[in-house]
Amino acid sequence: MKKILNHKLILSLFFILLCNSNQLFAQLTSDALRYTTIRPLSTGRAAGLNGSVGGIGADFNAIGLNPAGLGLFRKSDFTITGFYQVSNVNSILTGDPGNISSERISDQFSLGGIGLVITSKPKFSKWSNFNFSMGLHQTAAFNQKFFFEGKSQGTILNRYLELARDNNYDDGRGIHKDDLDGFEAGLAYEVGAIYDIDPDPNKYVYSSDLAGYRTYQLPKSEFINESGKAQDFSLSFAGNYSEFVSMGLTLAMPFGSYNLERTYKEKEAKTDEVLPFKELEFNENVSSSYNGIQGRFGIIVKPVNSFRIGLSWHTPTYHWFSDQFTTSLSYTFKDTKGQESYERFSPDGYFTYRLTTPMKWIGSLAYVHKNGFINLDVDYYDPSRSKFNLTADTDNNAELIYQNQLNQDIKKQFKSVIQFRLGGEIALDKLRIRAGYGLLSSPYANVDDFSHSYSAGLGLRFKRVFLDLGYQLVNTEMGHIPFSTGNSDFNGDGKIDAVTSLATNTVNQNMLLATIGFKF
Repeated sequence: MKKILNHKLILSLFFILLCNSNQLFAQLTSDALRYTTIRPLSTGRAAGLNGSVGGIGADFNAIGLNPAGLGLFRKSDFTITGFYQVSNVNSILTGDPGNISSERISDQFSLGGIGLVITSKPKFSKWSNFNFSMGLHQTAAFNQKFFFEGKSQGTILNRYLELARDNNYDDGRGIHKDDLDGFEAGLAYEVGAIYDIDPDPNKYVYSSDLAGYRTYQLPKSEFINESGKAQDFSLSFAGNYSEFVSMGLTLAMPFGSYNLERTYKEKEAKTDEVLPFKELEFNENVSSSYNGIQGRFGIIVKPVNSFRIGLSWHTPTYHWFSDQFTTSLSYTFKDTKGQESYERFSPDGYFTYRLTTPMKWIGSLAYVHKNGFINLDVDYYDPSRSKFNLTADTDNNAELIYQNQLNQDIKKQFKSVIQFRLGGEIALDKLRIRAGYGLLSSPYANVDDFSHSYSAGLGLRFKRVFLDLGYQLVNTEMGHIPFSTGNSDFNGDGKIDAVTSLATNTVNQNMLLATIGFKF
């Protein structure tokens, strides 16, 4: 089924292209966004309520949103949650009207959460409870696959040409062949994808077999396989004063991993149509792991017994990352000797850096009745305040220059986000019926669209044991850039030669969480 990319999303993506650096393994603005948008989803009850439990409390997931919810536990409990996610991605390359969408499905099973709550009741005090909890929250699941195939203008060869240029000169000359990076431009030179056309042995001017084919509808395809997850281990304390106000704090230690495997291909549309070019294949593998630290503070006030007002503040999160990466490039061309193919592999790359993601506010309103409740959570945070530190472990001036530009790009590309989540529960004796809805604003500066999420769930409550099952569906539309360029005009005619291709992904994430809990 054909799909047209929303014009606002296109504008946003082109804006990102203009701002992004051309380094492959230098960190990207999308990396900052990935770790800014995470949110605890670690119990079946919370999943059934679309994560809207900030004002209700007495749920392990609620502690991850507002630690004051810990003070509303009446009994100690232990919960364990299984998490299962199915991601369905429809991807289409923009460009040729004949391009069609391709669907890929991936799934992931993991431990969604495990939590222990210990309650205590002080004697001869107006404090109703002093409670402690510890446990593990899952905050994001990264498993996702997608594939596109079609025709569009642009080639990754232009990216290699840009990477090979020497920015110290304005005449288009390139870096010495021995100084080209070993992950993209260097590989491209070694396999003949780019080559020196200047007869001066002391000067390099690079070109490619597709130079001059700016408007050519080049067939291309890409397969991406992402995996990993984000979690945090937390220690929380809370007190409930006279059933009027509950206050809590959390020390959270986030950690996780993200893995990327991708294969990108280009080929001629018709046999010998753009000689000497025939085809190329670029492969990339990235493995990233991190740990961090964050504080959370919260309060829940009950002006009357049935009404609750909650507010929590999450401090900025400080992350320490370690990345490992490799690439390979194969290239096939046809010359006077016939058809030739070459393949080269990069060395093993390793890089450490730091990332600070912004603080977050969560406000909650809840109405509680003996037959159920309804809760509204409003999240506010500003992804444009994320900041990389690439020079903590190096004195490399190039990294410092890229770090400054990257942080400026983050400020330009993103905006503050407001998210609304509404959840409700009906109590029928031991049975609980739940449903929820979410309205999530886009973090991109030039996009005003909203994503939607829907949920439903069931629960059973017994004297010592409870069971919860929750389902959540999140629909989003995201742009994907298979290769980024600086939109260079190589021949000086005033037209962009380094055209970048765009794809759009329509993502449906289906999450099922099942919790078993024990009260004691």
